[in-house]
Amino acid sequence: MEGEEEEDAVTVTANDVVDTVAVNCDVDGDMNGQELKGRSRGSSGIKGTAKREFDCECEYFRRYEALMLKKPKDVNLFSHPNTSDKRRKELITWLRSTEEESPLKLQVLFAFSVPTMSIIQELATYSQANNISRWISCGSGSAYWESLMESFGLSLLCFDQNTLYPKDMHHTHVQTGGPDIVAKHSTSGDALFLAWPDDSEDSVFGRDCVMEFNGNTIVHVGELFGETLSETPYGQSTSKQCQEALAKDFRIYKRISLPQWPYQRDSLTIWRRTTRALVCDDVGTRYLNFVQ
Repeated sequence: MEGEEEEDAVTVTANDVVDTVAVNCDVDGDMNGQELKGRSRGSSGIKGTAKREFDCECEYFRRYEALMLKKPKDVNLFSHPNTSDKRRKELITWLRSTEEESPLKLQVLFAFSVPTMSIIQELATYSQANNISRWISCGSGSAYWESLMESFGLSLLCFDQNTLYPKDMHHTHVQTGGPDIVAKHSTSGDALFLAWPDDSEDSVFGRDCVMEFNGNTIVHVGELFGETLSETPYGQSTSKQCQEALAKDFRIYKRISLPQWPYQRDSLTIWRRTTRALVCDDVGTRYLNFVQ
C-alpha cells in the first residue's frame, strides 16, 4: 500500500519490476549457498543459538548498504513540497528504477523490509526460548526472510494468495492459499509471521490471518499506525482492519529496528497474546508475559 504520488511522479508498479527482475536477475539457488557461508543450515530445532559473529551478511543487506552509500544527498526531499518537479522526478527515478539497481527493484527481488543476520538470530533465539514449533508466514511474497529463518533451523509454512512472483523468484517453497490455511493448520505452539500482508487499505487478508490464528506470538514486519510517511496514518504495509485485529488480543512485547529505505518507517515487532482485561483499581488491565 502506498500513498498517491504527484502527477509528475514516475509511476512504476510492482508488476513492472517483477517482469524486469525475472528476466534480468539471476535468482537461482546459488545465492543461498553464498549467504550461508560460515553458518550451518538445519531442518529442525535450534541447538545452541548463542549469539555469534557472521562471516557474511545476507545478500539483501549487503546490496542495501552498497546502494545507500550512493544515494542522492537530498533523497529524503523527494516528497517535500518545495522540491522542484524536475528534481522530484530524478529522485523518484532513483528510488523506483526498473533498469538500474534501485530500492524498489531490490524490494521486489527480496522483500519490502530489509533483514540482517542478527535480526534473524533474534527470531531463532526467541523461537527456542518460547518452544515455538513452527512459523506460519502469511503473504510470503518471494519468501526471502523465510529462507533466512529456515537457514537457522526454524520450521516454516509459507503461503501467499497472489501469484505475482514466478516460482523461480521464490527463495523457498510458497504455497498458494489464503487465511484458511491459518485456520486449518495453526496450533497453540505456532507463531505467525506477518510481513507486509496487505496491498491496499481495503484488504482484509492480514485481518483474517490474525483472526484465524490460534497461537500466542505474532511477529509483524512493516509500518504501524503513525509510523509512516504515507498519506494514510496506518502506513503502507498493514491495513487498519489488520492492525485493529492485532491490537484486540495482542500487545507489543519487543520492537526491533530495521534498516530503512528513504520512504519507509518500518520495524519488526513481536506481539504476544494477552489475558482478558481485569479491573484493577477501576482500570481495565491486561497481563502481558515479559519473561522470554
